[in-house]
Amino acid sequence: MTTATDLLLGGQAERMAALVPPRIYLQRLAIHLVPAGPVTDEAGYMYLTGLCALLEMTDLSGPVLHRSRRYGLAAWMHWETSGVHLYAWDGPDLFLAVDIVTCKRFNSFAAVRFTGDYFGAAPDQIAHLSV
Repeated sequence: MTTATDLLLGGQAERMAALVPPRIYLQRLAIHLVPAGPVTDEAGYMYLTGLCALLEMTDLSGPVLHRSRRYGLAAWMHWETSGVHLYAWDGPDLFLAVDIVTCKRFNSFAAVRFTGDYFGAAPDQIAHLSV
């Protein structure tokens, strides 16, 4: 049976999964959304801190942020079981992407709901993909 992931990735999901040794659990979630407004450094920092707590991850670095004049905010947080990246474009169009990769199980729907609520995304302005 062909899944939505297969259609999007052209069968790559199975190939990627086959490369992960059986003893390693790997969970990946990509979230795209249009935030209600520009994402400040403080908002990025607090979001990553809140997401870490929500998903019960162990923080190894605290949020690391970089602001590009050309693109906007890039932020990252190292967790014991991998981590999360956030990219927030300031303009001319607002856009936010979050990528979570972990070797620890987490609730994808809780992460998507938290992210959408935190950044004030309208329901039709958020999408996610789990691999």
